[in-house]
Amino acid sequence: MQTNRQVRVIKREQRESNRDNAAPVAIRADNTGPTERDMRAVVSGWVREHREGVGDYRRALTTLFARLDAGTPRVA
Repeated sequence: MQTNRQVRVIKREQRESNRDNAAPVAIRADNTGPTERDMRAVVSGWVREHREGVGDYRRALTTLFARLDAGTPRVA
C-alpha cells in the first residue's frame, strides 16, 4: 500500500535568504579529540563510582536482612 508523502517546496529566494542569515559555525582548531590519558581518567572514575555504589548497595542489603532476621521470631 502506498502512502502519499508530504513534500515541502522551498522557493529559491527563501533558500538564499536562509543561507545568508545562517550563523557561521565555529570550528575547533585541534581536531585531535580527547587524549588517552583523559579517557583513562574518565573510565577510572566510572569504575570507582560503580564499585562504591555496589559496596553501598551490599551494605544496605546486609543491614536490611539483619533487621528482618532480628525482628522475626523463630519457630523451633
